[in-house]
Amino acid sequence: MINSMKYTGDWAGMFASVVIVFLPTFILYIFLSEKMIGGVTGGIEG
Repeated sequence: MINSMKYTGDWAGMFASVVIVFLPTFILYIFLSEKMIGGVTGGIEG
């Protein structure tokens, strides 16, 4: 992908692909962050 960007300059396509890859991960983190933080701190406390 980066190699083709040198010649085409399709920045919109590159940013769209980054968003498509990053967005599901970010949404999962938002929904699961409370449970993950609670699990980590709960495990430390006892």
